Formats: sequence, structure tokens, C-alpha cells
Amino acid sequence: MNWSWSWILLLIGAGVAIGLLVLRETRAPEPDLRPARTGDPNKVAIQPIDFDGLEREVKSHRGSVVLVDFWATWCGPCRKEFPKLVAMHERYSERGLVVVSVSLEKDPETHRERALSFLKGQLATFPNFIWTDRTTRGQNGLEEKFGYPGGIPYGALFARNGERVLPPDGQFFATLELLAAIEGELEKKH
Repeated sequence: MNWSWSWILLLIGAGVAIGLLVLRETRAPEPDLRPARTGDPNKVAIQPIDFDGLEREVKSHRGSVVLVDFWATWCGPCRKEFPKLVAMHERYSERGLVVVSVSLEKDPETHRERALSFLKGQLATFPNFIWTDRTTRGQNGLEEKFGYPGGIPYGALFARNGERVLPPDGQFFATLELLAAIEGELEKKH
């Protein structure tokens, strides 16, 4: 009797493994999100910002879809993913997407030039900020208004009406999910 249960469990495990492999192979490949690299590095700037300023920045673009990206120069995955952000800006800005980057450097004063140099190298011609709000209110505001879970890179998407668009898992957008959400929000009427 134990022998037959072992075979049944083995067959179920094999079926699950094959199913996962098939699912992985049938998922849509990630789209090519390489920036055109046509931006002007002389038009790249970075400004200090606190929670109130970031909230005002998002509100100032009401009527547009806003993607706020949190990143830092010390974050390897952030540097790797940043060109996709530039590509999204290039692809969707004429349709109403506003990209805003917020650098979460460990020391905003000391690392401002490093962040600016990185942004210029990426030709990030959208609004760029360096986070200066080290208060509890600032941290709580990021969590409440932007859904910031504490890890980077992290993107918060806002609809044309200013409401945050939640990722399917409630925390993070995968690239394909983010692109679908951006396109869906851009298609909606004002």
C-alpha cells in the first residue's frame, strides 16, 4: 500500500513539474525595452524633494498617467532596470505618461552628484528628484500614498484621476504587468 502512494505522489510531482515548465515556456516574453538614447544630457536635472513636494508633483500631473520610480545609485537592480524606465518614457510620454524618478540615496547631499551623473548617462529627461525627507511622516507618507514597501526598485502608478493603480499582487508590478497597466490607463478617457 505504501508503495502505491509513493508512485501516486511521484506522478503528481512529475505532473506539476511538467506543468510549470510548460507555463514558463508559454508566457509572453518580456518586450524589448531599450531606450532610443535620443535625450539630451543637458536637459537632465535633479532636485531635492520631501513627501509634501512629491505629493504636489504627482498632483500637478493630474490628467496624465504618472509613474513614480524609486531607485538609488547603490542599488544594482535599480541601475539595471533604469533603462526600461527611460524606454517607457520615450514610448508613452506623447500619449500622456509622466515618469518621475526619486533617488533614495543614503546621503542626499553627498550623493546628489553621483545620482545626477547616473541620470545624465541614462538621458533621463523626465522629472528627477532626490529624497530628503528622513522623518517618520515622510516614511509613513511613502507607505500610505505610494504603497512603498521598503525595497527598491519600486514603481507606483497613478491613474489620470490621481488614484494609485494597484499591482495584481498588491505590492510590485512585474514589467509586463506594468506595461499593461500603463496602456490600460492611457486608454481611459479623462
